[in-house]
Amino acid sequence: MKNQTIKLKSNTVSTKWMTLRYIFALGLIALLSITSYYIVKNILTITKSSAAIINISGQEKFITHLLAKPYRKTELIKRIHSILDDKT
Repeated sequence: MKNQTIKLKSNTVSTKWMTLRYIFALGLIALLSITSYYIVKNILTITKSSAAIINISGQEKFITHLLAKPYRKTELIKRIHSILDDKT
C-alpha cells in the first residue's frame, strides 16, 4: 500500500505521521488516566484510615465525658458493651 498524503494549506502531511501522532496522543491520555486513578485510590485509602482513627478518638472522648459524670454510669456501661460487641 502506498503512503497516501493529504494537502493542507500547501503543506503535505503524510498519513503515517498523523497516525503516529494520534497513537502517541492516545497513549499519553491512557497513561495519565491510569496514573490519576492510582493517585485517587491512594488518597481514598489514606482518608479511610484517617476516618477510622478519628472515629476511635471520638468514641474515647465520649467515654471520657461519661466518666466525668457519675450519674451516667449505666449509660457508660451500655455504651462500652455496644462498642465491644461491634469489635467482635
